[in-house]
Amino acid sequence: MKTIKTVNARRMILRGLGRRCPFCGHRPIFDSWFKLKESCPSCGHRFNQEEGFYIGAYAINFAVAEGLLLLCLVPYIAISSANPELRLDAVPFAVVALLLAVAGPIFFYPFSRSLWIALDMTLRGGRNLDDSWKDPEEKG
Repeated sequence: MKTIKTVNARRMILRGLGRRCPFCGHRPIFDSWFKLKESCPSCGHRFNQEEGFYIGAYAINFAVAEGLLLLCLVPYIAISSANPELRLDAVPFAVVALLLAVAGPIFFYPFSRSLWIALDMTLRGGRNLDDSWKDPEEKG
C-alpha cells in the first residue's frame, strides 16, 4: 500500500504562490502564462478537477484587483478629506487605478490559479476529487 508524503498547508500555499505543483513542488506547471498543464509532469496530480473548479481562482484574482484599486483610491480619499484646501486632482489617481485594474489581474492570473489549486489541495488533504495521485517520492 502506498503512503502519502505529508505536505503541510503552509508549504502547499507557498508552492502555489510560486507557480509550482502544491503537492510535489515541481515546476513548471504552466505551458504559457495563461495555459495550465492538465496534470503535474512529476507527481501526476490532475489540475483540472471539474467544471467550475477555477471560480475560486477568479475570486482570488478579483480580490487582488479590488485591493489594487483600494491602494490607489484610499490615499486620494484620505488626503483630500483631511486637507480639503489642497483640491487634489483625481485624474492621476484614477489613471493609475485603471492601469492597475487592467494589468494587475493579467499579471496575477497564473498565481491565482496555482494558489487556488494549493488551497483546494490543502482542504482535500492533497487528493483529487477522484482520489488519484502518485507519491512524489516514487520514481516512474
